Amino acid sequence: MSDAEPKLLVVDDIDDNRFALTRRLARQGYLNVATASDGPAALIEQGRDGLLVPLTRESDGAAEALADAMQRIAGDAELRARLAQGGRAAYEASFTEAAIVGRYRAFFDEVAG
Repeated sequence: MSDAEPKLLVVDDIDDNRFALTRRLARQGYLNVATASDGPAALIEQGRDGLLVPLTRESDGAAEALADAMQRIAGDAELRARLAQGGRAAYEASFTEAAIVGRYRAFFDEVAG
């Protein structure tokens, strides 16, 4: 797959423990499409760094919404570019070693008083 082709990571699993993986993949250009369970909803800013679809109890509803979001991404180059840029920016802001170490240092500085 070339860099010009969209790479989608679609998460329909409500197991939020594995969702941080999406940030690491965003660094590699993957676009996030996910159901709006707690983990994805906390990490994805709708339309900026991914697309969220409603979490429904009916698997058909979630599958349809995920398919619609994937089609929207596939048909809109501007959206793909915006989501890719937003995903990389979110990764850089929160998940790089420097960002994580910075948060730990700030926390320890606060606790130490």
